Amino acid sequence: MALQTLNPLRHPAPVSASPAPLPRQPLLHLPSRRRLAGGAARPRAVAVAVSAAVNESRRRGPPREGGHEGKETDLATLGNLCVDVVLSVPQLPPAQHDERKAYMERLAASPPDQMPVLLLENLHSFLLRADFSEEPAFSWIRKLPADIRTAIHHSKILFCNGYAFDEFFPDVIASSIDCAIDAGTTVFFDPGPRGRSLLHGTLDEQRALKHALKLSDVLLLTSDEAESLTNIKHPIKAGQELLKKGIRTKQVVIKMGSKGSIMITENAVSCAPSFKINVVDTVGCGDSFTAAIAFGFLHDLPVVSTLTLANAVGAATATGCGAGRNVAHLDKVVNCQ
Repeated sequence: MALQTLNPLRHPAPVSASPAPLPRQPLLHLPSRRRLAGGAARPRAVAVAVSAAVNESRRRGPPREGGHEGKETDLATLGNLCVDVVLSVPQLPPAQHDERKAYMERLAASPPDQMPVLLLENLHSFLLRADFSEEPAFSWIRKLPADIRTAIHHSKILFCNGYAFDEFFPDVIASSIDCAIDAGTTVFFDPGPRGRSLLHGTLDEQRALKHALKLSDVLLLTSDEAESLTNIKHPIKAGQELLKKGIRTKQVVIKMGSKGSIMITENAVSCAPSFKINVVDTVGCGDSFTAAIAFGFLHDLPVVSTLTLANAVGAATATGCGAGRNVAHLDKVVNCQ
């Protein structure tokens, strides 16, 4: 997929009244369908579940062109592009604020001078300087920059998650969603673990969260996150409540961990089982899952095929360590059992 991260630290691109097309990158290619002796399909690989649907979507031509004409980037994401530094530690950082900050400073004092992802067996924790600041990382940005508006204009999907609130003021995030809607760009929103704190945060955070939940086309949450935002424990009913409250919401995707995933739309509830794996690290699994949902959305794949692909991509990522360049590649996804 063609991907762009809307990173305000990069050199601003020149803006014109008619933005120049961004370079096109090749889309994901899945292998051909495989069968067992006797012609029975074997669900040993994701290729079996989705390759026929992908090939059919290609035969039908470019998908979902209705509001996406002239958009050269499949997906843009709002936030800071960085590479995780993964360290194995004897214990995870303490929960208390002051002790946690002191722990971070000790790690930052020795190379590499970046904030790491900390691993302890199958557990992980993040340490970020933004966790100890009252202002977002890009506190100097009070208005959505023109070059970011241009990039959103060129993108078919804008993806935003709850961690963007650690990097931008709530009004900037709300403005990016409004910009996407005006440009005919589909909005994906994953509140993540920050959803609960945003729900009880400042008035600006609460307003921006409600804005994102109501105006996003696709919502992605874990079952726990859906419950925290709706006070409804049953994941399907929670998803239906989010769908009902949304103004533009077309899909609500609930991640169920070892129980698979479900997608709720106005007319149907669909589900796909999980893949049994040996979990090494879950960092990056949620974003990898989202990328597969976006691929299925853009190619108009059947819902179950999209969920199956997303479950496999997330599972394959969990078999490795860290995110960034360490997320699962196609060969690992295809061989996910």
